[in-house]
Amino acid sequence: AECNATVLKDPREVAKVLAHVLGYWTEPSPHQGNPHGILNGHWFDENFVNGTNPDDWRSSLDIVQQWYDNDKTPVSYAQCWIFACVGRSLYLSLGLVSRTVAGYSTMVDGSVIQYTNSLETHTFDDGMVHHVVMIFFDSKAAVRYQWGMVWNFHSWAEIYVSSNEEKEEYSGWHACDPTLPGNGPTPQRAIFNLDEEVAWGSSDFISDLHSTVVMKLVQ
Repeated sequence: AECNATVLKDPREVAKVLAHVLGYWTEPSPHQGNPHGILNGHWFDENFVNGTNPDDWRSSLDIVQQWYDNDKTPVSYAQCWIFACVGRSLYLSLGLVSRTVAGYSTMVDGSVIQYTNSLETHTFDDGMVHHVVMIFFDSKAAVRYQWGMVWNFHSWAEIYVSSNEEKEEYSGWHACDPTLPGNGPTPQRAIFNLDEEVAWGSSDFISDLHSTVVMKLVQ
């Protein structure tokens, strides 16, 4: 339903739709995703009861087939590398040149705190994204609390698009992140250039790869 005739004319629009509807998260969150998405995400613990440990998946086709056979119920469970691999497989099936990539010590920007009641609040009065992760320690070097998060790694997909509508330097690889809440396709060069004026979620990718970690001592 998302891919109408207008969307299908532009590979970037197709990639955007897939990146934003691929996943679902059954736990309360402002970004629960698509209840008919292919993948059910699960993070923060190792409890994979009633599903498959993300480490154990071996084929995107197996996942898509299970989703189809089970009345389009999201398949449990997935984390970022599974979202990326399934996304890449779908992009390839549609004729888009695609690859998976990974970044190490990637970050979730701490400028916005997300609550389970679907509200979002900014930690800075100006309401802007500051691309920062803030970690607060006590005098015993224990973490008291933090804004944002640093992952040991994060995976996403990329598609290759040559478009006359973008700057020449922005033709080429575009980052597409199917992990909830979904993001992209953002020109890779725009991320490197810290260009937040580009459409397709460049600010979020800049936060993933270029945020600053700030450590503070609190009483």
